[in-house]
Amino acid sequence: MEKEIRIYDTSNHVLKVQGIRFELFDAVTGTLLATDVSRDLSPSAVGGASNEWGVRLTFNAGSHPLDVYTSDPNHSYPGSVIESLEGSQTDRIDIDLQKMPSARGGQSLNLSSGRPVAISHWIEQATKWSLQERRAVRSLAFNYLKVIVPRLSLLSGEYSALKSNWGDTLRIVGINPELLEDSQMAAA
Repeated sequence: MEKEIRIYDTSNHVLKVQGIRFELFDAVTGTLLATDVSRDLSPSAVGGASNEWGVRLTFNAGSHPLDVYTSDPNHSYPGSVIESLEGSQTDRIDIDLQKMPSARGGQSLNLSSGRPVAISHWIEQATKWSLQERRAVRSLAFNYLKVIVPRLSLLSGEYSALKSNWGDTLRIVGINPELLEDSQMAAA
């Protein structure tokens, strides 16, 4: 089977960025099934670069739903999640990737709580981030809470790279990932 994922920016233009990592997981078992990095999917197109950018994830079909997570070694486009994909057919998925800001947002105080309301309020206080950048930061922070934090006690090597990349990006924008982890573990 194959899932072809085409990437776009939030203005629905083809995102011609090489190296964004896509990981396909079995949603039930947490097993990594396939991984690939974004690239031009039709490099022999007439006139050079094509308008077909993304990945082709090839895997053995199973009976469970699939999840896809993105990470980025350049910390520009991590944190996107595609959940509950049907896993026994080949298809194409188009996704808009949100660009992260490259620095802190100018908040007067550091984030002091990992609670979702506090995170949202802190993000809204960013004077240096655009609306799109605030959306990207919120998405990454909440996806970290949803994907990484529940798996901390049994975090396999397969999720470790994802945790590291997302955590490093959170630190760049001023969010301590350990604060998110501690806050959620205390609530359990």
